[in-house]
Amino acid sequence: MCTWYEDYTWLLLRIAGRLTMTDQEVVAEAAVVLKTCHLIAAPAQEAFSIYINAQRAAHGSNVWAAFDPQLRKGHREAV
Repeated sequence: MCTWYEDYTWLLLRIAGRLTMTDQEVVAEAAVVLKTCHLIAAPAQEAFSIYINAQRAAHGSNVWAAFDPQLRKGHREAV
């Protein structure tokens, strides 16, 4: 995705949709992919914001230090 020259909005939004899953491993990996493609991931910015706000509401402002390593990873990559 990061080297092809096409419109990947549909794919980025599909990956961003994984940020709402309950499987924290999938969420963390989706965040990694979106962060890796930051130059073309602008369509996913709203999903990142929603994810970060939801995680902070559910786990507090210290979600970055949560016990679950996948939860920490997802939050760290999304910020």
